[in-house]
Amino acid sequence: MGLSACKLTGNLIGENLKVLDLSQCTELRRTPNFSKLQVLERLSLDSCGKLQEIDRSIGKLRLLKYLNIRDCQTLGGLPEEMGNLENLEELMVVHCGKDQRFSIQFPIGTLGSLSILKIESVNLFMLPPSTGALRKLKQLSIASTKVRELPETLGYLSLLTELDVSSSPVNKLPMSIGLLKDLRVMKMNSSWIRELPSSIGYLEKLEELHAADSFLEHIPEDIGRLSRLRILDLSHSNNYNSWGWPSSSRICGLPSTIYKATALQQLFLSNCDKIEELPNLPSSLTSLHVSSRSLWKLPNLSNLECLNNLKLTGNMDELVLNLPGRHPSSNANWIKNLPLLESFTFAFRSITHVQMDTSAFPRLKELRLYCPDLQIISQLPLSLSMLHLLGIRAGIRFPECLREMEGLKKLDLSHCRFVNELPQLGNVQHLRINWCTLPQSILDLSGFRMLQKFEIIDCKNLVAVRGVENMKFLNSITVFNCPSLREIYDLSKFSTLHFRLDGSLGWLEGPSCPKSYSAVGRGCYQLPEGMPETDPIEVEWKLYR
Repeated sequence: MGLSACKLTGNLIGENLKVLDLSQCTELRRTPNFSKLQVLERLSLDSCGKLQEIDRSIGKLRLLKYLNIRDCQTLGGLPEEMGNLENLEELMVVHCGKDQRFSIQFPIGTLGSLSILKIESVNLFMLPPSTGALRKLKQLSIASTKVRELPETLGYLSLLTELDVSSSPVNKLPMSIGLLKDLRVMKMNSSWIRELPSSIGYLEKLEELHAADSFLEHIPEDIGRLSRLRILDLSHSNNYNSWGWPSSSRICGLPSTIYKATALQQLFLSNCDKIEELPNLPSSLTSLHVSSRSLWKLPNLSNLECLNNLKLTGNMDELVLNLPGRHPSSNANWIKNLPLLESFTFAFRSITHVQMDTSAFPRLKELRLYCPDLQIISQLPLSLSMLHLLGIRAGIRFPECLREMEGLKKLDLSHCRFVNELPQLGNVQHLRINWCTLPQSILDLSGFRMLQKFEIIDCKNLVAVRGVENMKFLNSITVFNCPSLREIYDLSKFSTLHFRLDGSLGWLEGPSCPKSYSAVGRGCYQLPEGMPETDPIEVEWKLYR
């Protein structure tokens, strides 16, 4: 029975009713009396913005199996009578009691049939000790709550398969966690946990450990005992400074025993700036992301023959990708021994020459190079569909091999200085040029016949774009902060185009402009004469023609 968005008062009568949906009953302040709904099995209270109280008669719903309470911002707690719901299997309380302390007024351990308990984004300060009595519990989440401590009785949850304490002030895991023999997924993203207990090595079925953006400082040697671990995420998103989080991960390194985790497939160490070197890693890895400002020694990854996604970012002065370069070194030769690579990101200083054997990377689709001193790219895999060059300040010479890449669909050039003209690539569909110094003030795109979308951002010396009239499939143009741009020629043949712009729209007028267009963006708008404010103001706008 659905009563969504209704104004509900009085009692409910329905002797055979099994499903009741009270979602979006916006005027509901107290739930109706449930005494007559003896066979009800599913109850949903979603987005009842004024709900303050759950009627005590809910304790009479002895057959209730599913209870969803979500986005009830004025609800302050769960009544004592809910402890009588002996057949309740799923309880979700999410985004409730926004500005008040949330209370659970019954020993939650009395819900003996409970298999899923999610209390998220709620001002709950303590997880009841009786939680350990929920012997059938399989999923437990207290994400984004105020809970600071997990009870030792947590170890009694022998059937628990998933635990989530993300975005909570929990600062340690109890030693008893090692008793959770069925635990498969543990999430502690953005938590205050600083170290993992040694008993984590007893989680013999653990498959995923998510600890991104946490305070975690140390990984115990016992992690090598996790023979089923597939995903280990210790990365940092680098955007938590305003919240008091560290600006980068506190992880200093991985234990040497990590190679024993022989099922590990995905290892994420992004923005782990204290890592200086890596130990030997398990050959089972398929995805590896490592970025550290302290990384001074490139590990030998030649044993990772299963890798299809590799991201390496460091701060080395003595490294050359493949062989030729200013500082010849053989410690990167292993890269050509990864035949399954599909996505490769490589960011190191002092690389001047990139030469990647086309036969060594038959599956490589995406290549990102962030190398400030790079000057020459002499050879690239012909299988590429996306090429991204970023931060190349020395002046890049585009190789002739780019013209041979029939599958190249996206070319992204950011913060680069060119010493020769942009190559004409007939199959590229998406072109992005961001903060680049062009060899001439006129950009010729006449060779990009298949282009559907192009973006020009922060190209200060660009005056005009030519050759657009040859593009049969062009549908989107983005121009931001190109103050010298006066013309994109010739757009008059296009029936419809979509623009994302800022600043002056003067070049959209005249004989070379499209017949019709839509445009969104930001720019300065001068208020009409006589208005009290005379300075230009920043506005968002939409235009249609």
